[in-house]
This record gives sequence, C-alpha cells and structure tokens, in this order.
Amino acid sequence: MKRLLRVCQFCVFLITGLLAVFGSSVNAEVDAENKLHTVELGLPSPLKKEHVLFRIHGSNTVGATLSPALVEGFLMGLGATDVRSVKSSKKNEQAIVGKYQVGNQSTLLKVKMEAHGSSTGFKALMSSSADIAASSRLVKAKERTLMSNIDGGRGDLREVVIGIDGLAIIVHPHNPVGELSLSQLRKIFTGKITHWSDVGGVANKIKVYARDSKSGTFDTFNSLVLRKSKLASGTKRFESNDRIAELVSTDINGIGFVALAATNDAKIMGISDGKSASIEPSELSVATEDYPLSRRLYFYRSPKPKHTAVVDAFLEYVESNEGQDHVKHAGFISQKLYGLPVGTGMNEAWWRLNLNVRFRKGSSNLDNKAEVDVRRLVEFLERTDHGFDTVRFIGYSNPLGVNKNSSALSRIRAQNVRWALRSEGVRNSMKAIAGEGDAIADPGSVRSEKNRRVEVWVQ
Repeated sequence: MKRLLRVCQFCVFLITGLLAVFGSSVNAEVDAENKLHTVELGLPSPLKKEHVLFRIHGSNTVGATLSPALVEGFLMGLGATDVRSVKSSKKNEQAIVGKYQVGNQSTLLKVKMEAHGSSTGFKALMSSSADIAASSRLVKAKERTLMSNIDGGRGDLREVVIGIDGLAIIVHPHNPVGELSLSQLRKIFTGKITHWSDVGGVANKIKVYARDSKSGTFDTFNSLVLRKSKLASGTKRFESNDRIAELVSTDINGIGFVALAATNDAKIMGISDGKSASIEPSELSVATEDYPLSRRLYFYRSPKPKHTAVVDAFLEYVESNEGQDHVKHAGFISQKLYGLPVGTGMNEAWWRLNLNVRFRKGSSNLDNKAEVDVRRLVEFLERTDHGFDTVRFIGYSNPLGVNKNSSALSRIRAQNVRWALRSEGVRNSMKAIAGEGDAIADPGSVRSEKNRRVEVWVQ
C-alpha cells in the first residue's frame, strides 16, 4: 500500500507541475518541481522529439493485448495525451506512444514492445536490449543465475505477478467430449491416444494443434502436461494463440491449448488432476489457481534497467487496483479482490474471496504473490462499503498418505496469514482453522504444492 501511495503521489505531483506550467503564473518553485519530474522520467534537457521510457520483450500471451493496455494506462496516468499503439513492420512488435508536454516543449514518450515468447524476454534482459521481460512462466533457475551476473552480480531481478491466466484446452464446438484428465491430455498430445473414441467421442482421428517452442504458453503446457515428453508427430505448431483457436473452432477433429483470453469460438474442456473432480476454467477457479492449468503471468525487471525510477513506477502501477482493472479488461483474471457467495449449508452466509494464499516451496513463508495479496487484503478489509467484518482462514495440506500432523500444518498455514494481517494493523475478527476436503491436485505429483493453500472467507 505504501508503494502504491508513492506512485499516486508521483502522478499527482507530476500533473500538478504540468498544470502550473500552463497557468498564468509560473514561479521558481514550480519550475524546480517540474524539472525534478523530468529527471524522474529520464528525459533529457532540452527535450528531444521522442524518448523511449523502457522496453518490454517476451511473452506473446502478455504482449498481444495485456502489456499494451497496462502501458497505455500508465502513460495516461503520467499526463501523456493522444496515447496510442504504433505497429511495427515486424510481426508481434509495436510501440505505445503518447505526447508529453513540459512547458513550451513536448516530446513523444515511447515504450517499445516485442512479443516473441517468454524465453526471448529473458535473453533480452541478459543482453540489456530490454528493461522488462514479460513471461507466462516462472524464470528458470539457469536464467536467474545468468542474470545474477549482470552488473557484477549487484543487480536484483524483481518479479511482479501481473495477473492470472488459464491454459484452456479447446475443441470444436460440436465435439461431444466435455472433459479430460491430465493423463488423457498427455496421451493425446504425445500421440499415445490417436482417436476421439478412446476418450468417449466419435471414431475420428485426433488432429493436434500446439504453440511454438519459444512461447511461455508451450513451456507451461510442457511442465504441466507433457512433462518433457515429445509432441505427437504431425502436430501443427503456431506462434499465435488466436490462430490456433481459429483453426480448432473450424476443425471437428481438432484439439489445442491456448491462453484463456484467446479461446474465441472454440469449446472449452473441463480438466481433472488425478482423482480430483474435473474443473472448468472460470474467473474464480483461475483466480484461486484451483484450475489445474491455471498459471501466473509475470513481469521481470532487469537487474540493471536504464531508467530504474520509471520502470519501478510502472511495475507498482501494474500491482495497483487501477492496473488490475486493465488486466481484467484485457481478458485475463485480475488480482483485485472481491467476494463471491459460493457457500453452502453451514457456510451459506459466508463469501469466498477470489484468492488462495500460497507459500514458497517447502516453506510456511508466503510466496511473492501472497505478500502482495496480503496488502490487497488489508485494503479490502479497511473498506466499509462491503459490510464484511469477520474473516475465516482455512488452511489445507497435501493429503499424501496418513499424516497425523497434516491438520496441525494446515492450521499453522492459516495462522501465518492471520498473523500477517495482524502485523499490518487489521483488527477484524479473524479465525484460523484447518480445512478438510478433496485435493485440487494429484497429491503424488509435482503439482501437489497447489494443495498447500489457505482459502479466505468473509462474513
């Protein structure tokens, strides 16, 4: 919240300075203030015709609509006018530009974007040809190690969760098959299941569509489904989510995977993990990351960006409620908190919030997203318009085998979240309890970390 306040103050001071410059009286104090903001934005004096604020390279999923929407909102917040996208002659490349006035001078602020896959973003950070990498997967350990050597190892690779996306499994609208297990999905995409009749459909041969190897979408599918097995021979591969959705929606035998925001007219399948129930991607199931093929979308700041202040201000804007509104409008799942009346029976009066608090692997410490979510939760509970004054944290563990301590571990996780809120000054009635119920992920798989979570309910 404090970081967001600083961003808001930055924008207010900037706009105030601009208004003063255009006013009838301009004093030295205003001129000094305006000069300070010029330095903050990294603008030269005198102004040049155009100025590149920063560069974003990487994920096509993030770069197609999400990055442009966030950058447009950010530039308008800085006071830029006539903000628009300028397409490049090169595929999947563009710039967001906006006119920026300082006194009687003006410049064209520009943010350059290239969207050729998540791995290209990290390579661009290493070569210093980008300030931010857009990624639809976590940075790999090897990539992080290589980047730790930038600037003599003094840099810090900052990670920001932009929003949540779901990998949707799509088929033709008239395909009678409505759900698949992760195991069936793996066999289809590796060629071990070749006909729809093997999964309850008609006796037609399955045609497989997939993203190209540079995309984070494929990396995520590879880790969640393929597990490094090779795609079936004859698989048709594409750089664009939209192209796959277009082809599958007209191919009665087709199946493909795309970002949730790019399903178009295709039919979306329900997916189950192990013995867990099938879950369809929805706003709640993806936001809570319960859906087996949900994933986080990331921005990674270079350890050595050219203009640290403006890059950090942009990333703080992304995490703000205003930034998260742009995430939703772009077709992805926002992290802005709200409650849904999904309780039944004894829980009927309770509303579930659209987040699960998760933890660092092998630890009871909150993960990167959860730390920001706690700040969002503090702001949410400080509001009085929703009428919620009681909070219940329900902790869950991975139900693998018989573990007499699993209930205690679940309660400890819930208690950790409660303590985090207490330390932020929240005084609502809060109770931490251990939950009971089916796993949302196969307890014996690499995805079992999803079972270690804390749900947040309010009344």
